[in-house]
Amino acid sequence: MQLVLHHQRLGLGTLVSLVVLISGCAMAPDISDAPGTGEPGTSEPGTSDSQPRPAAVIAQLPADDLFYGAALGATKAIEAYLERSDVITSEGGSDPRRMASLVTPQWYPKEEEGFARFTAAQERTLGQTTVDGLQVQLARQVPGGGLDIGVIACVDATKVLVLGLEDGDPPAEVLQWQGEWESLDGTAEEWEVIEGFWATTSARWGQRNAVVFWLVGESTDELLVDHTEQWWGISRC
Repeated sequence: MQLVLHHQRLGLGTLVSLVVLISGCAMAPDISDAPGTGEPGTSEPGTSDSQPRPAAVIAQLPADDLFYGAALGATKAIEAYLERSDVITSEGGSDPRRMASLVTPQWYPKEEEGFARFTAAQERTLGQTTVDGLQVQLARQVPGGGLDIGVIACVDATKVLVLGLEDGDPPAEVLQWQGEWESLDGTAEEWEVIEGFWATTSARWGQRNAVVFWLVGESTDELLVDHTEQWWGISRC
C-alpha cells in the first residue's frame, strides 16, 4: 500500500531499539479531545514541513463516521500491537511469532527482524509503551471490500528501560522518578541509590516518537498493522 508518506519503514522491535535515539511526535488534535462530543477528531490530514499534501489524498477523504471508526479501530489495534511487543522485548525478543496475529503476513518479516536485534544484543525491556495523540491521515474503502487506514500517533517509550538480558531490575527509586529528576525531593540515600545505579549500568530509557501506522482490515474492528514508518514532519510530542 503506497500512500502519501515516504519514510523509513520499521518493525516495532526495530522501533523500540531506535526509540532511545530518536524523538518527535504526532499531529493535530488527538482522538480524545474533539470539542463537545469526546469523539475522535476529524480535522484535515497533517503535512510534513518538507512535503506538501497530495491532491489524491484529499480526494480520498471519507465521511466523518468512517474517520470516527478508523480512529477507534486504529487505537485498539495499535495498543494491542504495542502491548504484545512489550511482552516479547521483555523476554529478549524470543518467540516473535506472537506478533503474527496482529500484523499482515507481508509485514511480519519486519517484525521478526526487529526482535532479532534484541536477541543478538542480549537485551530486554522493562516497562510499558503507550500511544496517544492519534490522528487519522487517511481512511478509505478499497475495491472488493476492506479498508486502508493511515494514522500518525505518539509512541511513548519514556517509561521503558532497555537493559541487558541478564541484568537485574533497577531499584524502585529509578523507576519511580524517571523523567521527573528536577522535582525529585528525595533523601540523600535515595539519590545515592539512583546515582549508583546509573554509574554501573549501560541501561537506557526510551523516548517519545512520532510514528506512522498503516492498517488494513475487513472492518475497523479487524485491523492489522500493515507497516510502520518513523515520522519526520512537524510534531508536538
